[in-house]
Amino acid sequence: MSSGQRFFLALMLFLNILVLGLLALLATGRLEIPLP
Repeated sequence: MSSGQRFFLALMLFLNILVLGLLALLATGRLEIPLP
């Protein structure tokens, strides 16, 4: 596995965790998104 592929996999994993964290905050009502 090349370093480029490793970096890409790490980036995708980080983004997945970030999205899951945001969804968890939304589900628990701790994060409010101001809709226009």
